[in-house]
This record gives sequence, C-alpha cells and structure tokens, in this order.
Amino acid sequence: MGVGDSRNPPQTIDQLSQQQQDANAPSWWYKILLKAAGVIGGIVAMITGLVSCITFTANCLIAGVFLICFGAFVVMFEAPCCCPWIEFINQITAFSERRPAWQKAILYGAPSFIPLVLCFGVTTFFGVALIFVTAALYGLQALGRKADRQTMMANASKRGDDVEMKETLIENEVHPDLHVPSK
Repeated sequence: MGVGDSRNPPQTIDQLSQQQQDANAPSWWYKILLKAAGVIGGIVAMITGLVSCITFTANCLIAGVFLICFGAFVVMFEAPCCCPWIEFINQITAFSERRPAWQKAILYGAPSFIPLVLCFGVTTFFGVALIFVTAALYGLQALGRKADRQTMMANASKRGDDVEMKETLIENEVHPDLHVPSK
C-alpha cells in the first residue's frame, strides 16, 4: 500500500449482508407508524367487537367475540406495555420481534376477513379496517425500499433496447379506415 493508496480493507460477507440489511431497514418514523396503527387498530377492534356483541344473531355475536380477541392479540404483539398483567408477555414480545414483516402482514391480514364474512356491517368493517391497514403497512415494509434514481433509470433504459418488441409493434400496426360512407 503506497502513499496515495486509500483503499478500504476488504469486507467479509457478513459485513456486506449487514450493510444490505441496514439499507433496507425501515426508518424510525415508519416503525412508530406501524406500532401506532397496530395499537389503535387493536383498540378500535376491541371496542367495535363489544358493540357487535349487542345483537340478536349468532353470527354477529361470534364476529364480535372474534374482533375482541383479535384486537387483544394485535395489541399484545404491537405494544406489550399495554398488557403488563400478563405474566408471559415477555415471551410474546420476543416472539413478535423475531417475526419478519411479511409474516406479520399475513398474520394480521388473513384473519381480518373472518368477522366481515360472519357479519358484514359498519362496526365490523371499522373494527377490521385499521388492522388490515396495519397488515398492508407491514406488507409494504416487507417489499423494501424503493431503488435509487440511477438504478431505476438504468433498469428503464435496459427495457427500451428491446428491438424485437418494437419491430413487432410496427409490423402489426393497423391503420384505421377513416372513410366515412356517403349516403
């Protein structure tokens, strides 16, 4: 290594993968948004579940109980500090933090349709809507960040070089007949 050589030491595969994970990690405000949407959605689901339980039909009663349980489940996963009386909340927190974003998206999104199928109404819709929004936000987190401008422009320019596609489009061009028949 000479006087003008300012090369960095070689990096290991672990260091490179850590840098890649850090680049795809969500920002602090997005993490707070996820937690807030989950907690608010869980609380709204529990409240609307109580309202749904005031009914004469068995399906709406089951949907209301499901909303209450599902809302408590989401609150336990997103904000364990809201449930300090549960003795095993530390294990639930550790389990929840180890889950990748795509698993949380499926865990919150798939069951959110069950109360709507059982009893479609305004209360069940609003109870499930915020939890489904939380699932959608986790799904967006799982997709990762958008690429930088240079990468997107490079990918777009690669697609523009498809000569065969352009030739097929030009050869198959149909000229409309603009002739108006006379009477």
